[in-house]
This record gives sequence, C-alpha cells and structure tokens, in this order.
Amino acid sequence: MLARTRPEGIHAVTLRGRTRDRILDAASDIVVNDGVAAATPRAIASRAELDEVEIHEVYATHEALLMDLLNREYEGIRRIVADNIERDPAGGLLSRIFRYSLGALHERPLARALYLQDPQSLNQIIRATHDTEFFPNMGADRPFLESLQRAGMIRDDVEVGALTSFLSAYMAGVALIAPGTDVDEATAALSLLLERGVDAEVADTEAGKRALFDLLGRSAES
Repeated sequence: MLARTRPEGIHAVTLRGRTRDRILDAASDIVVNDGVAAATPRAIASRAELDEVEIHEVYATHEALLMDLLNREYEGIRRIVADNIERDPAGGLLSRIFRYSLGALHERPLARALYLQDPQSLNQIIRATHDTEFFPNMGADRPFLESLQRAGMIRDDVEVGALTSFLSAYMAGVALIAPGTDVDEATAALSLLLERGVDAEVADTEAGKRALFDLLGRSAES
C-alpha cells in the first residue's frame, strides 16, 4: 500500500507544481506586456491554456495568485542579489549592494515592469493582497543602514537618517523616470556616489554581507 500511495502523492505534487508554473508564467507575461489590469482570471487561463476551474484548484482567490506571483519574483531578485554579493569581495559595501539590487530589478522583466515602469500597478497588487510594501526597498531602510554602519561598512561620519531619506527619494525618482532614462547609467552614478561618500575603507566586507543576507532572509519570511 505504501509503495503505491507514495509515488501517486509525488506525482500529484509535481503536477500541481507544473500547473502553478504555467499559471504564474502566463500571469507574468500578461502583466509585462499588457499591464496588471489585463491580468484577469479569464485572461490568465486563456494564456496558460487552462480552464478557470483548474486555476481555482491551485489558487482559491485571484489575490492569492497575484501574491504568489510577487513572491516568486522576489525570490528571483533575492537569488541574483545574493549570488552577486557573495562573489564580490567588496559585496558588503553599500555601493555594491545598491548596484546589484538595482541591476536585479532591471534584469527581470516582471520586476522591471512593476517597480521601474509601472509602480502604481505594483501598489494596486499590494493593496489587493496584504497592504504592505512588497518589493525590497533596495537597502533604503534605516535599521539595515544602521547595521551596516555598526559593521563598519558605512563611514562613522555619515548621518544614517539623512542617508535613508536620500536613498528613498532616489529610488522613488528612478521609478518615475525609468521608462525614459538609462537605468544602468543611473545605477552606476549612484554606486559611484556611495563609493566615494559613504563606503568605509575596509579590506574585509563579510560583516556587511551577513547584514544583507539577514535582511534578505527576513524579507523572504515576511
């Protein structure tokens, strides 16, 4: 009996996972090309070549589908940032953290569409799901910046409150001008500014990396 039921259970989980991927791939494609408003259950079912009933078997509500879409996207961003930071000997410095975070957003079509090109649609999804900020704020978080300063990654003479305000305003500005500007150039400019004015002169940045990995882990669990 056990020999029969265990493979069937694995098959059911695998099949459900494949259906989930088809649904999320279809939803992502619609959002990127047509906008959030176009990503209705019927449109997603049609793009995924599934029945709406099959989608409902995986997601009880449309909001749950959208939340899972954001969760999957964030996990992709987290992996890109973490991999780049881990490989870079200077990865624990704030200039590198912002460089890789903005680069990850720009690299992924869905994240780019929502965060850089249409943040209002991102806010619509967030309000429809759990009414909190979903995408990581790219390091513009005062407790995180304070932890970097305690770890010796940010110069002691930098006022963290002012730095937080500046980075938050910068990110908001990037979201506003992204469709008509070179994000790579803007990212390089910010990274250079942080390198010259904020980064501490240290040989070992492992403490900064640990602070970032802790932030990414807490974001993934929330």
